[in-house]
Amino acid sequence: MIIGNPLIYAVIRKLTKFFLQTKGGLKVVGTENLPTTGGIILAPNHVSYLDPPAISIGLKRRMASMAKAELWKNKFFGKIMDGVAAFPVHRGASDREAIRTGLKRLEDGHPLLLFPEGTRGDGVTLGKFNSGAALFARRSGAPVIPIAVHGTESIMPREGKGKRAKTTLVYGKPFLWSEEGSDDKFNERLQREIIALAAANGWTIKPPESGSETPSE
Repeated sequence: MIIGNPLIYAVIRKLTKFFLQTKGGLKVVGTENLPTTGGIILAPNHVSYLDPPAISIGLKRRMASMAKAELWKNKFFGKIMDGVAAFPVHRGASDREAIRTGLKRLEDGHPLLLFPEGTRGDGVTLGKFNSGAALFARRSGAPVIPIAVHGTESIMPREGKGKRAKTTLVYGKPFLWSEEGSDDKFNERLQREIIALAAANGWTIKPPESGSETPSE
């Protein structure tokens, strides 16, 4: 099954790579950890709207991604989202159609991008992980790739004016939900893996604050 529009996907990917290179440089680490066949779950920290196209740079195949349904309100932008193989999810409730679509993408052998935090953070402290990545990992049996992202929060921050910064993308080694045996233990390991990837490549990400809740966009 072909996902997205190959031309739109390639153009957005190349433009993003060029943009990041001109905004301070781009470093990509760990692409040898990315399986070249079969469904995989890409699970990064989330700090900027630039993250989805940035993460695609390290892959040799197209990835699907889940994005908030509001992004399809503009018809032109909706076509772009369709072109880059994104599909909508209605937040605030269990969206069974989005879950079915995501599981089908994995079953068909595609990479699926999911942000465990659910929304953008500050690049300093992880937000509380929701149940999404764990659910897909448990139900699909697909390997999960922890990913650490740094720099995009400066170029295109959640608030304020952007500035130049080097973007670093670090793809970790895959692991399975079954290795942990519960959603809580899975999320704890995923957090540790992302934090460790950042530390090994020169920056610090703090674990979620006790009792913290993921902010809404």
